[in-house]
Amino acid sequence: MRILAFADNQLTVERGVVRVLPSPKEGPYRPCIDTLFRSTAAEYGKRVVGVVLSGMLSDGTTGLVLITEGGGVTVVHDPDEAKESSMPESAIIGDHVQFRLPVREITLLLVKLTAGTQDVTKGP
Repeated sequence: MRILAFADNQLTVERGVVRVLPSPKEGPYRPCIDTLFRSTAAEYGKRVVGVVLSGMLSDGTTGLVLITEGGGVTVVHDPDEAKESSMPESAIIGDHVQFRLPVREITLLLVKLTAGTQDVTKGP
């Protein structure tokens, strides 16, 4: 399934339902992955896996902190591989990243996490 938030909208999860909502800007971003991460962390706690991929600026950093605080798993695209590295770099500086991986390894990690075969306290 793919769910997209177009310009001037935000994605949130409320009572198990993904919502696309028009909303005021949160920081300089709209849509903002921090908004989605915040709502999923509140809704699902330790069952959340937050992934920050290639992108610009610091969107996602605050959301990964909330996911970590809720017991979830946090993953970033290795900035050395990312076309735009400032989003993953910001998340790493924020010090709430459990896994820093190339995209191919992120895919494998997600499979292991959803199958329950990956210990989240150890690297892949």
